[in-house]
Amino acid sequence: TILQAAVERDLFIYDKKILPDWPAINLDDYQAVILEGFNNLPEGLANRLKQFKRNQKGLILIPGDNLSLQNVNDFLNDLEVGRIISQQGDPADQEKYVSLGTINWTHSIFEGLFTERKELNPIHVYSYYQVQPHSSSEVIIKFQNGQPFLLQASKKDGPLFLLSSPLQPQWTNLV
Repeated sequence: TILQAAVERDLFIYDKKILPDWPAINLDDYQAVILEGFNNLPEGLANRLKQFKRNQKGLILIPGDNLSLQNVNDFLNDLEVGRIISQQGDPADQEKYVSLGTINWTHSIFEGLFTERKELNPIHVYSYYQVQPHSSSEVIIKFQNGQPFLLQASKKDGPLFLLSSPLQPQWTNLV
């Protein structure tokens, strides 16, 4: 996965869990949660994750490929990050894609990652979710068409980042 290089360099401890395991997990044991591939969030888990963020802990949200829009948008709205409008593009048509456009290189997530600003390898996103950012959210990376690729919610609680595309090879060459 995209996280493998960071785990191999011991930048953090990665503990992969599947959805049925979540009720037994003590979130107090973690500083951040990466929720990857979610399509629907059970109410209990959504409430625990909202409390986790209120406790100044970090969330990184990477949607799945078959979202329950009402369920996911209720969660995103409560977290004040934005809402998903629709799916754009076609994962089955890799001849058509959008690339990354504007990147806020001064954002703190890039601090210490690069000794000098370099061009990223071309990243193609064949399909993504069009996101309407919350008024207090910050768009960190935009596609060339101006749509958000990576957003950060208001910094009033713990950090929360939302990626607008699943990290699956049918959706992007980023993986």
